[in-house]
Amino acid sequence: MPEGKVPRHFGRVVESAWDVPDFISSILSSRYVVNWLNVQVPSFSQLEVFLAANMPDGSIRRRYRGLITALRDIGRAWPPYFRLDDLSPEAMGVEDWEEVFLRLMQRGYPPVMVADVLRAIFPYLTELRRDEVFLGEEIEIYFMIPFISRNHELPQEQIVREALRYGADRRELEYHLHRRKPPKAPYRGAIVLTFKDPDEPAFSWRSRRVTSGWLRVPIIQPQVNITTKLEMWFNYNVAFRGYWLAQMYLLASGLRRGGRSDVPPEIDAEWADFRGRLERKVT
Repeated sequence: MPEGKVPRHFGRVVESAWDVPDFISSILSSRYVVNWLNVQVPSFSQLEVFLAANMPDGSIRRRYRGLITALRDIGRAWPPYFRLDDLSPEAMGVEDWEEVFLRLMQRGYPPVMVADVLRAIFPYLTELRRDEVFLGEEIEIYFMIPFISRNHELPQEQIVREALRYGADRRELEYHLHRRKPPKAPYRGAIVLTFKDPDEPAFSWRSRRVTSGWLRVPIIQPQVNITTKLEMWFNYNVAFRGYWLAQMYLLASGLRRGGRSDVPPEIDAEWADFRGRLERKVT
């Protein structure tokens, strides 16, 4: 069981739903996450498949004309590896659209472009929700924190202390310390954007799965438009909970844009223990 208090909120507050793309851009470019990997975003892949599969439908083309144009313009700036001009199963050499989706998931997205895609999507959220394009009314943006053996921001001894403090298995921890390429599962996490109707209550908490930890990112003005409000969460694997929380503390402290550091006192208090233990200055 964890010896320390487990924070329930991220240490930054986002002013409005429309600031979320900048916030996510800051997260994915931070040195506290693995910022050079392709980012898997299932809902982006689902959107690409939806638009490509329904292109013969004139009503779909008219409804999403602006979005199609914006995504095409964004795609021109992607590295050649990411560009796929024809997503039809025939062109992709697969049997059906489900396999196209899986191929897009394998490809992923450039981290620097995720915020651009979100900015293009937000004006169309009412239509996209009505057409049930997204998987479960959510956008999950997957990312990783560095392997313990490759973390350049915290001493290994400190990582070990934090991980053990919050319930890590010592033998599993030792295994990861001595492997250059250990299993990735404990290092995988996600930024989860959840879309709701304005009168829907906020989640009081997320999944109770023992392997899953959550940090709510408070949004002061969560309304995207008159039909949709937004909730944002970090989801992380609790195998090395203390390591994750230490990285999240440093991440919040080091953000340059997209979030406010003047958090409510109750959220600031959640991180007091980490502030006392992580003595290195974040610049």
